Amino acid sequence: MPYFLSPKVIYGKGALKRLSAELEGKGKCAAVITDRILKEKCAELVESIKGAGYEVKIWDGVEADPTLDIALAASRFLLESNPQWVIGFGGGSAIDTAKAAWVLYERPDLASGDLTKAILPKVKLNLRQKARFVAVPTTSGTGADVTWVAVLTDRAMNRKIVFAHNDIVPDLSVLDTNLTLALPKDLTASTGLDVIAHAVDGYTSRQQNDFSDGPCLQAVKMAMDWLPVVCRDGSSLMAR
Repeated sequence: MPYFLSPKVIYGKGALKRLSAELEGKGKCAAVITDRILKEKCAELVESIKGAGYEVKIWDGVEADPTLDIALAASRFLLESNPQWVIGFGGGSAIDTAKAAWVLYERPDLASGDLTKAILPKVKLNLRQKARFVAVPTTSGTGADVTWVAVLTDRAMNRKIVFAHNDIVPDLSVLDTNLTLALPKDLTASTGLDVIAHAVDGYTSRQQNDFSDGPCLQAVKMAMDWLPVVCRDGSSLMAR
């Protein structure tokens, strides 16, 4: 790609409380896409959205390694709810499911075609006619909250489907340190290693450039410095 996009990022302890001001006056209904476990942990997110004057609807059918069928089910929920904001809450699976559902909510005509060819960089998607997209990650590592890609599994055809388009980059990413405090040690370690893997991948990529090298190297340094600390003390907000 000759250019890249990045969402607006709100980060730090208590970042969720600042979401309300970002949404205020930009709609009346918001839909949260998450899984059954995290549904019980999204009270603060819902409170912040309602504080901006929204009705909040929640779909909790996300599964690990999201499938096309799951994304289609989530898109049908969005078509019934008619939200002005779609919010993915959780790890990479939740955010990828929410991204795909949002695309199919905006463009339901694509659902009946070959999705392996429909959502590519040079296709005109014209998203954001109905809603905008917020990613609220609860783990480190996936980068789904800032990327232009979503990956699904088509079990019927035994293949992966990749949505890749600049329009899919979220409008807003909310990185609230508090959301990671409940992560167990093994998940903290594995998602932290995912951070390092992504940074090394970016640094060694044939598409790397002088601008991207700096963030990649800094990400490796920070992960190497702080991942051992947070694995020893998961309650450390500084390490998180």
